[in-house]
Amino acid sequence: MKLKFAHSYVNILLVIMPLGVLGQLSKGGTPIKVEKLKSASYISDLVAMPSLDNTTLKMQNSRIDQNQLKPFTFAHSFDVALNLNNSGVWYNTSKVNVWQLHIRSTGAYSLNLIFDRFRLPENARLFIINENSGEIKGAYTSENNSESNVFAVEPISGEELLLQYEEPVNVPYRGEIEIAKVAHDFVGITAKDHRPLGLSGTCNINVNCDIANGSENIRDGVCRIIINGTELCTGTLVNNTSLDGTPYVLTAYHCLVDAAKQKTQEQLAQASVFLFNYESPYCGSIDGDVSHSLSGSTLKASFDSLDFSLVRLSNNTIPNQFRPYLVGWNRKNSAPSSSICIHHPLGDIKKIAIDNNAAVTAKLNSTYLNNGFWNILTWEHGVTEEGSS
Repeated sequence: MKLKFAHSYVNILLVIMPLGVLGQLSKGGTPIKVEKLKSASYISDLVAMPSLDNTTLKMQNSRIDQNQLKPFTFAHSFDVALNLNNSGVWYNTSKVNVWQLHIRSTGAYSLNLIFDRFRLPENARLFIINENSGEIKGAYTSENNSESNVFAVEPISGEELLLQYEEPVNVPYRGEIEIAKVAHDFVGITAKDHRPLGLSGTCNINVNCDIANGSENIRDGVCRIIINGTELCTGTLVNNTSLDGTPYVLTAYHCLVDAAKQKTQEQLAQASVFLFNYESPYCGSIDGDVSHSLSGSTLKASFDSLDFSLVRLSNNTIPNQFRPYLVGWNRKNSAPSSSICIHHPLGDIKKIAIDNNAAVTAKLNSTYLNNGFWNILTWEHGVTEEGSS
């Protein structure tokens, strides 16, 4: 992709931008507003992605083989290398230097970014903004730095976003920000009128319906996972024998597999975003809260023949407002007398499926461990789909 190099020298005014702030990955706060001269058009800092057709992408990613396990694909990603030196525009003052970059992918319901270099000095701030709706992600700060330098964020609605990086002049080192992927949402997992809310099977049951009574704790241990900016799966917080609250999440092996074989499982775990409490507060299909998200994890164990992956969240603790619950487990080889599955089909709000009968020992197919799975013969209530893994 050819990038435009833009340099602008203008007088600017730093004032408060009156926009709402969302997101638990962030520290909150209000971005500085850059008042530019009329001659300083933001187009000079715009990077546009190649054109895509949402209908074609949906058809290409529809399930063909019903026996093939796969996550739910909702976005197409573009490989880029956009950083503070080769793109965007800097505006300088005596106290704070501000960098801005607009990114557009025409027709996208939302955009999300993955940074492969993210290292901010103390007191520096990064915001991601939808200027039309007033939605803000951030501020992201040095507290979002990690050993991997990888940082992924929840999607922000719309086909265009503004990145704004604010760096005080007296910092111990210059910040490093490089965007590796821009993901174009062709399904609509954030746009109010296009979320997959209700698009999952009509047999699905919202997790807060009366039939789910008694599963409230387990419900709070389930999260939606965005992998590598493009795919959706379900994960569950699980306890460990030390009972020390380590935030382990159990999900499927096939959720952390790159079909293009460009990323390892560890790299996919690092570039994942975990969303908790995305559920309707009632039995009716009312949209859920999308602010309880955490970025990044480390792969701890996986096995393809049992189709499981265990990751450890990058955050040492999960905020109390997330209502985290570590689900229990055992090694008994006796079939459960009944089963429930709490999940995010097609990335939808949290659903529940219930089987009132005992599971049976089975193998999934010839590529998996023989008799390594509990098989649900029939769900009496609900169903599972792509994204439920």
